[in-house]
Amino acid sequence: MLYDVNGNIVCDSENTGGASYTDAQCKQAFLAYMAKKCTQFGMTGTTYASPSGQTQSSSITAQDMLKLGIAVAASVKGQDIWSSKDQSFSIKGEHARTLAVTNNVISGTGATLDAAGYKFLGGKGGSLIYGSAYHRAGLDMVDIEGHAVLVSLLAYGQTNYNNIATSTKELCDMVKASLDGQTPTEGSNLAALVSGGGGYAACLVPTNVAGYVNLETPAMLLTREHSQSASPTQSRYPASTSKAMTMLCVLDYFTNLHETVTVKTVDIESGSGSTFYNGDKLVIEDALRIMMMESSNTLANMVARETGRRILSNA
Repeated sequence: MLYDVNGNIVCDSENTGGASYTDAQCKQAFLAYMAKKCTQFGMTGTTYASPSGQTQSSSITAQDMLKLGIAVAASVKGQDIWSSKDQSFSIKGEHARTLAVTNNVISGTGATLDAAGYKFLGGKGGSLIYGSAYHRAGLDMVDIEGHAVLVSLLAYGQTNYNNIATSTKELCDMVKASLDGQTPTEGSNLAALVSGGGGYAACLVPTNVAGYVNLETPAMLLTREHSQSASPTQSRYPASTSKAMTMLCVLDYFTNLHETVTVKTVDIESGSGSTFYNGDKLVIEDALRIMMMESSNTLANMVARETGRRILSNA
């Protein structure tokens, strides 16, 4: 290994043959890999310009988000991480500390769905506010009468932004009605979400999730029994739901999730998530859990940089 003055790995001589890569090169390699995964999953209406999702340059559709959800469902570790319960994590380094983290998806949308009689199985939310423009996204997996269901929503406008959890519950109600042999009726919040320029989609998780990741298009998912959608191809910001794709990309390159990774100044980004410092050290699995639980932008950047270095090393 080669290290910089802060103790950060800049070159793994066993994998790179002595080559080193800049942080910018590592980030670009990771973004290119995110694009490759979109192609693999058939997400033709998606562009990721940031591993954290904090950008106006990314875009996604509600039906593409279903494919992303199926990809998470096909990953045992991915499912485990995005359903993490509140817990504490050990951070090493100069600012050594124990970090207590709450899963804000479970305490938000998850609590709303559980109170309505559904069982929240995992998910990721995201939000962006630029001036007076409010954007919100949600991708969740829910148990509805014993069926695993994926629901995705893209909201635009302050009211729709604030009502995303209720809109998600109304979408689950539509799926439940279909499962019960009734005619689904769009709730008032969902109707407002669509009229405001958003969109939604829902489908049952395929039994053979690994096969459906590659073999069925997003549009085909919405032709399956009990699927629900409105404006499913409306393009909006994925925001922090981007971190679900970031997680999957990292899992492709880290087979040992107990490896230690280090935060660098270049990774630190304001917004959601706890405060992290240059030199903070934690194992990669903890970094992924914290990233998904509290939507840490800094850790999304850090795991992307570390993974990008591996992508370049193995090219």
